Amino acid sequence: MIFIYPIINAFVEHKDNPDDFAKEIYKAKIMARDSYMHKIELFADLLIAHCYAKRNSYIKSGAILNHVFRYARARGFMSIV
Repeated sequence: MIFIYPIINAFVEHKDNPDDFAKEIYKAKIMARDSYMHKIELFADLLIAHCYAKRNSYIKSGAILNHVFRYARARGFMSIV
């Protein structure tokens, strides 16, 4: 459950800066991956894609969203989409 701290910290400390927000969320994503918490990892990917969209990097954001959709569909995690 230690992956929750970077998510909360991102929303509290870095909500106005998409770059720092994404870095903090990425830490949570790695922690979730190491704990085999795939839905949390996908949720972190969605938050990172949102940061790319806020920076007007729509191609990168779309690629991440497409990856999340394909992974979720293949694993039966359609609630995340």
